Formats: sequence, structure tokens, C-alpha cells
Amino acid sequence: MGALYGVKTYLKRSEDWSLIKTLESENSQILERVLFKHNKTNTYLLAGAYDGKYIEQTTIDFLMVASGAG
Repeated sequence: MGALYGVKTYLKRSEDWSLIKTLESENSQILERVLFKHNKTNTYLLAGAYDGKYIEQTTIDFLMVASGAG
């Protein structure tokens, strides 16, 4: 399951990022979470793949986290 041009596919193909772990989500709206580490900057990125039918909640969650409230 996944998108051809999604974050997971894109970063897995990148030489700069390493996939650390794929996590299942306890939230039924989130299909999968992936944890990546940047090989040069020691930066971590946690990305969640939301079910498309929950795009409104996805947007709300993103804005909450981006504003520091999540």
C-alpha cells in the first residue's frame, strides 16, 4: 500500500535518508508511519500516511502540529 510519489518512496530512493522503522498506527485514520534519519545532519523525520477519505482531519492535524499546538 502506498503512493508512487509519496514521502516514503521518495526518501527510500534518496542517498541522503535512511529508513529506520516502519510503524503501524493505532489511529485508524493513519495507515502507516515511517521514521527516517538524514545521513549527514543527524535529523529525524516521522511521516504519517493518512487514509485519503480523512483529508479534512489530515489537514487539521498538520496545521495543529505546524503551529506547535500538537
